[in-house]
Amino acid sequence: MKWLLELLLPPRLRCAICGEQSEVNVCAPCKADMAAFQHLRTTGRLGYSSSAKTIALLPYNGRVRKVIHRLKFSNSPSIARALAQAFAEAEVLPFAAVDLVTAVPMHRARYLERGYNQAELLARELATLQKLPFRQVLTRTRATPPQNTLGRVARARNVAGAFAAREDLTGRRILLVDDVYTTGNTVSACAEALYQAKAQDVVIAVVAMSLAPGQV
Repeated sequence: MKWLLELLLPPRLRCAICGEQSEVNVCAPCKADMAAFQHLRTTGRLGYSSSAKTIALLPYNGRVRKVIHRLKFSNSPSIARALAQAFAEAEVLPFAAVDLVTAVPMHRARYLERGYNQAELLARELATLQKLPFRQVLTRTRATPPQNTLGRVARARNVAGAFAAREDLTGRRILLVDDVYTTGNTVSACAEALYQAKAQDVVIAVVAMSLAPGQV
């Protein structure tokens, strides 16, 4: 009987960010939180001077952490699709100035273990939604220990030189996608590889950004 009720009366949508019932993809409280976070970033109050070209929807807190955990481990394209729509609704990404969407790559061994790359899922959905080409133009040149197992200094050494572009990117404007920005070492190393391949510009898009103690 339950399946018949769900067929006749489908469940309401849930917010892509907090998971609460919502008639729209991103509920009003989460939209307000996104706007407040963008204001903090644009006014320079978060102190990320090295991440001028990094755009994040929200701080990496409890509810967003849960969404990203599901994206990483549930192999659900619907989550990536909803988050891509959240980016579109937030109107924070310069899609008109993007030629190509790509993702932070995963080493082949880890890809085979997990079965997919969550950053690539999100990047593909963003590209499809905005009618932009997606191509995985980066590769990992070596396996690296997970960044969350290392200290801040070791993280930078861990990913230094660990990425390379697969092709010449002369003049291309790239949107580089990942799930979370913590210290920024991984995306910075990827961006450096893109610039070494002569990309004209690189903008980094992440769902969430970790904040230092004492920051909002």
